[in-house]
Formats: sequence, C-alpha cells, structure tokens
Amino acid sequence: MTTASTSTTGTAESPTGATTTATTATTTSASNAAALSRPAPQPAPPEAGGWIARLWPFMAAHRRNVVIAFGVSMAGQGISALTPLLAKIIVDDVITTRSRQLAPWIALLVAAGIFGFAAAYVRRFVGGRVALDVQFDLRNAVYERLQRLDFASHDQLRTGQLVSRSSSDVALLQGLLAFLPIMLGNLVLVVVALIVMVVLSPPLTLVALLVVPAMAVAALRLRTTIFPPRGTPSSAPGRWPAWSTRPSRAYGS
Repeated sequence: MTTASTSTTGTAESPTGATTTATTATTTSASNAAALSRPAPQPAPPEAGGWIARLWPFMAAHRRNVVIAFGVSMAGQGISALTPLLAKIIVDDVITTRSRQLAPWIALLVAAGIFGFAAAYVRRFVGGRVALDVQFDLRNAVYERLQRLDFASHDQLRTGQLVSRSSSDVALLQGLLAFLPIMLGNLVLVVVALIVMVVLSPPLTLVALLVVPAMAVAALRLRTTIFPPRGTPSSAPGRWPAWSTRPSRAYGS
C-alpha cells in the first residue's frame, strides 16, 4: 500500500514539473529569439568623431537600462556621501546637547545604508546587463559586416586580427562599459563629499585639497613605473604588441 501510494504521488507530480520546465524553456527560447531577431545596431560613421561617438548607437539601443544604471549609481553614491551629516547630527544634537530625538535620525541613517546597498545591487546588475547586451550587439555587427564582404575582401583579411577584434577588443569594451557607472558614481561621490567637507570643516577641506594633487602625481608615476608597456607601441613602426588591444578598432570602420 505504501509503495502504491508513493508511486501514485510521483506519477501525479511529474506532469507539473514537466509543465514548469517546459514553460521556463519556452520563455527562455522566446527571449533568445527576440534578441536574435532584433537587428544589430551599426556604428556611427567615422566622421562622427572618436570611438566613443561611434559606440553610442550600441548604447542608445539599450537607453532604458543605461539611464537606470547611471542614475542609480549617481543617486546611491550621493546618498552615501551625505551619511556623515547624519552622523554629525546624531553626535552633536542627539548625544551631546540632546536637542533632537534619536529615533528619526537613526532611522534615516539605516534607510541611507539600505538605499546604498540596493543602489549598488541595481547598478551592478543593470550595468552588467548593459555591458553584455552591447557586447552581444557588437559581435553581431561584426558578423553582419563580414557577411557583406566579397570573397576577395575575405582573402585580404588577417585571421589573427579578425579573431582579436571580435573577441578580445569586444571583451575590453564590455569591461569598460561595466565600469562606467561605477566611475560616474565615484565622481558624484567626490563632488558631494567635498561639499559636505566644506560644510563640516573648511580648514580640513583645504588640507585635503592640497593633498589630492600630490596623490595624483604619485599615482601617475607609479602607473608608468609598474605598467610601462601599456598603451605604447612596440619598437617596430606602425605595429602594436601582440598582447595589446586598441578599442577604437573593436567594431570596424
């Protein structure tokens, strides 16, 4: 009896699991089919400007996610830079003079921390999605460009250069795009932090500003010392080392 009941239960549950798996597979297939059916963006013409201007059509195809990633990054870092003001109010007005209530300011401090965590999560997820989507479009654009070439043009192409441009350079751009929201957020953090520092203590802000140029000079000197080959051509004129990449050629001319 026990064996029969177990067998019946297993038979009853298997169609549900099969249906769930089939639904998930269908949804994934539909999403992949929609991505493949969408025409790949094309780079702007060479006269449009540098490689950033030529890359813009690929980012514009995912404008919604770009706005979310950059906006959330700026908002999260801006709120994080304001938390010292909340700590100042808690120490000076709540603990020292007892002129304010503790609960509202602690709640604001906790809310700022939660918002910063959520913003960092959304920034990483959506920003990474934008970088991968642009990488996908770039590779499709390279493939479509190659399909339009005649046989004589294919004979003139260097296989090694083609593989490098369609893999390592596109991956380099993907890493750059994933880092851009973080870099913009850090820039907002520096600006807001300087404003907060001026409000809290102008003399200490002046000291910090005097130290920043020295730190920048030291960082640049260390960069050229630790990474001397990066971004420099090899001894042969007109040639670049095999390990170097140039993002401006990542999606052709």
